[in-house]
Amino acid sequence: MAKFSNDQLANWQKPVSGREDDSIQNVVTMVRNAINNCEELNNLDIDVFLQGSYENNTNVKLNSDVDINVCLKSTFYYNLPAGRTKEQYNIYPPTTSYSDFKDAVEKALINKFGKGNVKRKNKCIHIKENTYHHDADVVPTFEYRNYGYYSVSYIGVKFMSDDNKTIINYPKQQVENGTSKNDETHRRYKRTVRILKRIRYKMEEEKVALNQNISSFLIESLLWNVSNVLFEEDELNLRIKLILEYLYSQSNGPMKNWNEESNLLPLFSDDRKWNIEDVREFIVQVYKYMGYCN
Repeated sequence: MAKFSNDQLANWQKPVSGREDDSIQNVVTMVRNAINNCEELNNLDIDVFLQGSYENNTNVKLNSDVDINVCLKSTFYYNLPAGRTKEQYNIYPPTTSYSDFKDAVEKALINKFGKGNVKRKNKCIHIKENTYHHDADVVPTFEYRNYGYYSVSYIGVKFMSDDNKTIINYPKQQVENGTSKNDETHRRYKRTVRILKRIRYKMEEEKVALNQNISSFLIESLLWNVSNVLFEEDELNLRIKLILEYLYSQSNGPMKNWNEESNLLPLFSDDRKWNIEDVREFIVQVYKYMGYCN
């Protein structure tokens, strides 16, 4: 017998309450104002936008941090095809370094929110919440342009952690692909993502054995790779069961070639904190927890 009823899972597939929307928009607006009011930054071409589970509408945990990208576009990183040079694309030397940009963003946020409410972390700058605005992790980035033979093919973001690790991702493509998958599955993709994320949090609350390398981003990307036909199942317990079985079967080979939700980076690589064995362990743990072995 399944651990949770289909009615319970139906409740878990819903988005979190909309009452957080105002506080989220408030912090985004305040970050944007902080950049615009900073003398070092206000003349630069900067895009400030939400990313991650809040922007994707797959967040399931109230009061979790909001991710805000502060992307410098006028100075950018780039990737060129083999044999091509930056001169062939009229790429000029950068006008600022990434470290200087991150320092300037941190200064701007301190001026806006107060020193006691801003904490610099390895990959981001954290803003504490108050009664008016939400918590936020602000990530200063440079635009990352991937060039084809003649022009830019696609654009992401790139930044450096304070411990000198390079991070590249494609947050806008992730949102676009998640929306497309949701449309193709008649809105069932994101609903199923929320269910599986809530199952993971429930297991943590109950102190059930759970692989700690499984992130919300990984869950979302795994389900993005699941065949659309499996989302057609109406009975939610059966849908989750079939998807877990599908994921386990794919972990024996095909999964190693899967991409993340942006479809521009491999889901499994040496720089990821998870591997396929972690995923297999997670699937088995959830399958047993949900009572699908009976």
